Amino acid sequence: QVLSRNAFNDVRDGADFKLNYYATDTTVGLGGGLSKERDYNSDYINFDLRQDINNKLTTLAFSYAYSSDEVFPVTKPFNKDKGTHQFLLGLTQVLGKNTLWQSNLTYSYQNGYLTDPYKWVYVADPNNPIIAKNRPGQRQQWALLNRIAQYFPELNGAALHFDYRYFIDTWGIDAHTFEAAWIQPVGSGWQLTPRARYYSQSQASFYQDYFQSIPTGGHYSSDYRLADYASINFGVKLSKELFNHVNIHVGLDYYQRKADLTLAGANRASFADYDFTLYTA
Repeated sequence: QVLSRNAFNDVRDGADFKLNYYATDTTVGLGGGLSKERDYNSDYINFDLRQDINNKLTTLAFSYAYSSDEVFPVTKPFNKDKGTHQFLLGLTQVLGKNTLWQSNLTYSYQNGYLTDPYKWVYVADPNNPIIAKNRPGQRQQWALLNRIAQYFPELNGAALHFDYRYFIDTWGIDAHTFEAAWIQPVGSGWQLTPRARYYSQSQASFYQDYFQSIPTGGHYSSDYRLADYASINFGVKLSKELFNHVNIHVGLDYYQRKADLTLAGANRASFADYDFTLYTA
């Protein structure tokens, strides 16, 4: 981790807008915004289109978003730019009176400065113990999300939500996400929602915990977020809506990140493993 010479404060200022036009079977949206920090600025715009067909039992969706970012870290005197294009195609289908299905395919293309300027690489070489990491200047990402929601009127109006997401990119990472939630009304307007999530990814092709010598391939990183690892998350939330305008809730979540929980059964060093418990109200 690269530390600045002096402590500093940071403030993020942001503004965004969204305008929707509703027709009988069509919804068109246009949005945008900006975000400014001491070391990072971002300007973005997005467009989305939703079309109902088949007596509104089927909804087709398309969206496009573009962001233009500027990076100028406090530890180094340089300015770097990056741009991101993201496209989404979606299908939502009513399968029955109590069943809803959704599939989304997302493609993202990033170009420019994609390196984290505050993380370096450790090299087991006394002449070059640390070097600035260097990620590729381009990245393509694909993600396929499938989601089903099932309503159970016989169980006091309970509902099951289950999601599966597959992700792959040109950096060599592929990832799987499984997520489930059970929404159970318990009387007097209260809802109890237990949920669980499992995530597993492979490592980027240029990642290593540390390097024996300076890599010759041009790209290298020891950022643990690009390692192969898995995480599990269990939680429960109790909520109630008051006066149709106010929602109160309390929640408890447990999260664990661990390298050897991956689907591939990786057995890496546990330096980046951690867990936490989160209480919310």
